[in-house]
Amino acid sequence: LADDYDQHAPLATGFLDGLGATELARINEKFAASLATQLQQLTDRGLYSSAVSVDITARNTRDRNEEVVALNDRLNREQFENQHKLYAEQAGMRDRTMTGRDRMHGVEQDVRGSHVSQITNRFGLQQSARDRTMSGQDRSHAVFQGVYGWKASQITSVYQLEQANRDRTLSAQTALHGLRDANVRLGMDTKMRLYAAGEAIKRLVIEEAGRLHQLRQAITGWKTTQRDTLLQQVQAIKGEFRP
Repeated sequence: LADDYDQHAPLATGFLDGLGATELARINEKFAASLATQLQQLTDRGLYSSAVSVDITARNTRDRNEEVVALNDRLNREQFENQHKLYAEQAGMRDRTMTGRDRMHGVEQDVRGSHVSQITNRFGLQQSARDRTMSGQDRSHAVFQGVYGWKASQITSVYQLEQANRDRTLSAQTALHGLRDANVRLGMDTKMRLYAAGEAIKRLVIEEAGRLHQLRQAITGWKTTQRDTLLQQVQAIKGEFRP
């Protein structure tokens, strides 16, 4: 509105510039023509140099001045009325501008109040969300601590079981190595004893084989002797039965 009025006021007052100039020129021209006509008539009548021409000129000037004054009064009244109208328009424009600004300020206050309320609500929601997040994180940390403690106890138990298993395994391996060493020593002793027994048996077998060979030779000799004896006896018997 202010910009529109700033454009309207110079334009409206510009229309008043030169107002009445045409009417003033017409009045001057009318009275000049009337004075010229009257003076020409006096000249035609031979009265130009008389006091009548002075009176006619004065009356013409007075009448012209009266019309000019009337024109100026009318122009002043029009300018006065136009000035009052412009002032009324300016006052109305200012009133509407102030009303618009008041409304704008009220709207801005409402918007700012709503904005502040939204920011406050948002901050409250964010704070509540942060509180819930912190509470959830605390609970999560507590759960993690419990899980970590349980894992640590399980790891400790498993480590203890593994350590006990390692100890038993080492004990079993030590015992197994001892058994293996004893078995090796026993095997060596047994092998030596078996070897000695085998050698003794071999000697006995060889001796028995020699004895058996001698026995076989003796039996063979005995058989041969017995066979020869029997053969001689048979020959003798056969000789007895011959004629």
